Amino acid sequence: IRLKGPFNPLEVSYCGLTNVDRCKCVKIERDSVNSVSLNAQPQDSYNSMLVAASVGVGQSNRDLIARSTTLLPKIRGLPSIVCLLFSPFAEIRFGAFYFFIN
Repeated sequence: IRLKGPFNPLEVSYCGLTNVDRCKCVKIERDSVNSVSLNAQPQDSYNSMLVAASVGVGQSNRDLIARSTTLLPKIRGLPSIVCLLFSPFAEIRFGAFYFFIN
């Protein structure tokens, strides 16, 4: 793939999963393998996840800097399952039935 210019439509940008981090810009450390990642399947509507071993705050306090990152495979529903795995309490609702998971 030949890229031109400072930005490409196939280039992927990331955001945080928590409400506090959604408005912050996530930057990958320049020495990381995933510092520039491209969307190989732009027709897919579901998202991929990037996991970082350490996250720091940038100088402007609006940026998050991710270090030692791993790009997880693009699997439909993976972000929801990961959030459920690490939540202390979850309530799954569908139809007229409610299920509580402790």
